[in-house]
Amino acid sequence: MECFIVRARLRTPFALTGGYLTLDSILAARVFDMTGDLQAAHEGLPLRATNGLYHASAALAEASAPVKLTVVAGLRAAHDLTADMLMKNKLGKVHSQIGLKRRRQFGNVTSQFRIVPTESVAWYGEGEAAAVQALLAGIHAIGARRQSGWGEVVEWQMEPAELDGLLGYADEPLRPIPEDLYRGDRSLPRIDAAWRPAYWNPRNRAACYAPPEPGVLAA
Repeated sequence: MECFIVRARLRTPFALTGGYLTLDSILAARVFDMTGDLQAAHEGLPLRATNGLYHASAALAEASAPVKLTVVAGLRAAHDLTADMLMKNKLGKVHSQIGLKRRRQFGNVTSQFRIVPTESVAWYGEGEAAAVQALLAGIHAIGARRQSGWGEVVEWQMEPAELDGLLGYADEPLRPIPEDLYRGDRSLPRIDAAWRPAYWNPRNRAACYAPPEPGVLAA
């Protein structure tokens, strides 16, 4: 296992829906695209992991203040939603069915994104550097709204580093870290945050020590 820093040079700013853009989330998406295997994407990344916590930081960038982007898009119930995305009861059944005939049960959806104006973004991590670099080589865009041209990657760069992706030089968290796994400065505040893949799953949320602002850390 090696400690490293990876940098993505960008052609366009990248977009965020919220939360932290961690290195493991980017690699997980790539592994799933390649294999279709959720378990491999969530648990089999070439990164060091401690009790499910990947040693991989959130995004770091030198950027001006993020700007907001609002997008209005049509929601097609039969195409855009699956039963896995709906709330279920204790028996595993969905609480309500998707209506396909009545317009009031589906339609336009307004989404807001944070646009981060930067020419490069970086992450610290620890793991099998060559395997991480190979996965990154197949990633041509990062963040949200990639199909709309945001977050286009021109080049990936990697070099050795001292930090392992969990703590910074002042023992501050570089990513959300649950209380029981945190070894840094405990005088810092805690927040409720997702700390491991799948980040959309509420079961993976906990009280964490985390960077003060979801999104991008100062490089």
